[in-house]
Amino acid sequence: MKTKKIHSVLFFNLLWICVFGQYKNINLTNGLPSDHVYTIREDKQGYIWFLTDKGMVQYNGQDCKVYTTKNGLPKNDIWEAFITNDNKVWYITKAEQLGYIENGVVYSFFNEKENLIIDPIFSSKIGNKVYPTGPLKTYSLEQNKWKILNDNLGDKTKDIDLLFHSKLSHISFQNDSLQIFGKNGSLLKKHYLPVVSGKGRRKQLNNNYYVWSKSDEIVFLNLETLEITRFSFEKALGIKHIQHARILVNNEQIQFSGSGVWGVLNEKLELEASYLFPKEIPAHFGIRDRSGHLWLATFGQGVYQISNATQQQKWLLKDQVVQHIDIDQNQLIASVRDQGFFKYQKNTSAFEPYIKDPHFLFGVHSLPQLNKSFYTSKGNITAIHHKKNQIKKHAIIDNDVFARKLIFHDKKLYSSFSFGINQLDYDTLEILENIENTRSCNDLIVFNHRLIAATASGLKEIVRNKALPLKFSKELFNKDIVQLRALTNNELLIGTDGFGAFVSDLKQTKPIESTAFLSIKDVFVEPEYIWVLTNTGILQLENKKPNYRFIRSYDEVDGIPTQDLNGIAVFQNKLFIGTNKGLLQISLPWKPQKNHNHIYIQNASYHNKNLKHTPSYTHKSSLNFEIDIVDLSNNKNQPIWKYRLSPLQKKWTDAYNKQLSFYDPKPGDYTLEIQYKEQTNSYAFSIQPLFWQRQIFKIALWIFAFMLVAVGSILIANRLQRIRNRKKLQEQELSQLQLTALRSQMNPHFVFNSLSAIQYYINQNDFEASERYLVKFAKLIRQFFALSKKNTITLEEEITLLRNYLYIEKLRFKSKLQYAFRIDQKLALKSIQIPTMLLQPIVENAVNHGVFNKKGNGMVIIEFEKINKQTIAVKIQDDGIGMLGHESNGAIKSSQILKDRLHFLKKTGKWYIQYEISTLNESADEKGCVFQFKIEQLQ
Repeated sequence: MKTKKIHSVLFFNLLWICVFGQYKNINLTNGLPSDHVYTIREDKQGYIWFLTDKGMVQYNGQDCKVYTTKNGLPKNDIWEAFITNDNKVWYITKAEQLGYIENGVVYSFFNEKENLIIDPIFSSKIGNKVYPTGPLKTYSLEQNKWKILNDNLGDKTKDIDLLFHSKLSHISFQNDSLQIFGKNGSLLKKHYLPVVSGKGRRKQLNNNYYVWSKSDEIVFLNLETLEITRFSFEKALGIKHIQHARILVNNEQIQFSGSGVWGVLNEKLELEASYLFPKEIPAHFGIRDRSGHLWLATFGQGVYQISNATQQQKWLLKDQVVQHIDIDQNQLIASVRDQGFFKYQKNTSAFEPYIKDPHFLFGVHSLPQLNKSFYTSKGNITAIHHKKNQIKKHAIIDNDVFARKLIFHDKKLYSSFSFGINQLDYDTLEILENIENTRSCNDLIVFNHRLIAATASGLKEIVRNKALPLKFSKELFNKDIVQLRALTNNELLIGTDGFGAFVSDLKQTKPIESTAFLSIKDVFVEPEYIWVLTNTGILQLENKKPNYRFIRSYDEVDGIPTQDLNGIAVFQNKLFIGTNKGLLQISLPWKPQKNHNHIYIQNASYHNKNLKHTPSYTHKSSLNFEIDIVDLSNNKNQPIWKYRLSPLQKKWTDAYNKQLSFYDPKPGDYTLEIQYKEQTNSYAFSIQPLFWQRQIFKIALWIFAFMLVAVGSILIANRLQRIRNRKKLQEQELSQLQLTALRSQMNPHFVFNSLSAIQYYINQNDFEASERYLVKFAKLIRQFFALSKKNTITLEEEITLLRNYLYIEKLRFKSKLQYAFRIDQKLALKSIQIPTMLLQPIVENAVNHGVFNKKGNGMVIIEFEKINKQTIAVKIQDDGIGMLGHESNGAIKSSQILKDRLHFLKKTGKWYIQYEISTLNESADEKGCVFQFKIEQLQ
């Protein structure tokens, strides 16, 4: 295949020209253990691995995670690695042990023959299997031991390479030929030298190819057709020899690399794309990752990353300050400070000097009305008359009135400068008139036949050589305006310093939202797109009203030096960007490959235990996660990611720190979701409850509590019922006592004696006495029955009852019975309450048992005394035969009845009654008796 034909299919093959800051260098200062890098690999998760003489490095775009003998490697000098589909990173080195790294853990395995060094210089990877291969032996990991596969081939092993294929056994190099053998040992094919012409670096690339990498070519043996294909570096690239030439499969692409070059082959083993390394980078090996970034390994400067966007760039006017880019008469002109104006040459794609001007330059201003173009600087104005093909340079004497921009309007020539606007003469460029009130004019434009000036205090219109503030229908637009560009006949783009860009028809303004609060440096308008140069990069907008839709932005991630941008222009399907480091050329359409960003949960623990084991709840323990982000772009900012822990959190939370903790999470099922840019990952886990936190325990506890409440309720109900029964019984007993007291008051002797007395008076024909006696007796009986229904009576009622009773007994006993009442005048007889029938039985005992048995006359005295508002004292005294008389004749055990009654009265909580029985006169024969009561009403 001819060289020209080969190069016609290249997608890109860019020059080595390097501009400061375009390449990212990872070295010792960034965490590499050594700047001596052998090989670079990309794993399935997107991490980049650097294999160095001081260990292995896992790189996520910002941080280097180093693996050495401290982590379990058999040695630090690791010069090759293979990535299998299960994402194990197999390390290759000359040692007694080999193995892989998986999930951050190093695994090493010994040879089945102890103390035997494995020298795997020709190793292969097929599927998930790695076969370390040396000059004599091939190994396979079986049951955690490296087993030698070709021991049975005898002394000829030095000329034999095993094949890992369903139909093929091995290949053999015999003097002048390459022989291919089948599984049954039969010779299937023979290729004679010099087709192979030396073995070089060799290995089985995949299921389809066995390869030899040499300095001048790569030789492919197709394992299906058994045919050989040779890829010549000279024919494909024009390079005769490539030192350290190697070939590998990365991202399912066959890539090759060596000193100074990288390339990729298509399915026909033809060159699809290549890249020549910048001469400033002494790289001996490179790979392209899935985002299109190139990673270059060096033996003394670490690793260089060349982004996919940078690979599409071409730098011109290197190390020059390009201040402006203009198009004049279909020619692209670059204004280079202190050098002058350079013209772009289409045939060479380079800039050549055009007009020398060692000053600060302001660009090119084409005025077709005059058939002239003006090239302005701080020291000169160079006028080019296109029809006459004349160039005339006008020196500027006063540096304060230099022309930043020249514009023609209404048959007049105007120029803007730092302190205003001047009207100039067509030919001499002398100042004819100064336009007042136009200080700090940044730009001039003729729009809709109106001359509009952009100033630091807003827009002004020049009318009859006077500057008038331009008023809009709603507000005065008084922002600092630096750029004016016509979008259509009716819409003007207004660029400000710090407030973004606006669109206006000079009646009202509308902001372009994607430019909010940006400083506009330059604007280039195409029929389809608007390119806006800002302080943060480049914005590409759709040139279609009314919204001028935002397409995308370009910044440092895309290889744009955002701090050094000066001008922008599109010319011949190329984007030209003027910077302080040169002029950047990018072919359009500009479609940098999308970066593949990944976010992972590296470690998850709870109470210092791995979450995979479903831990049980521990009080006040922490839930900890270690997050890692793979972002291989040139983004220098700390990545901002988001997280939420379901079901506790519904909204996303922004985070910077890659250590995430949650304090004292309760038992349950959770899902941690993490998000970085477009990529989302999640981790589901559970925290098991303790036995007393489980649902079944809670249900059982509720049942037990319910039963406990039910049993308690039953017990309380029974107790209340017993209390009610006991109270009822007490009431019954009290009633019985009252009845007993009533019966005692109405004892047969009293009734019989009373009736006998009445009969006596009748027999004596003393009807008046008998009638009076009978009336008193009947009245007393009615009082007994009436008062027996009450629990309490007034002191007045009690005294009346006692008087009536003693009066009847007096009729019966005549002079033998005397009685007296002594009542404290302080007592409120009608309001003081005492228990019913408390005193009458005691008085009856005093009469019937004390006085009745006395030899002579007897005396009963009843005293009532006030102690306080709630308490009274009652004393019942007789001079009868004494205590013996009160207890004789089997009298109704009135003392016991009194005790029982006082006990039940106390139980009611309404009364506190004390009583005392004593002898009136111990020395007399008839000693008498005294009953003393202290009655206190509690309620």
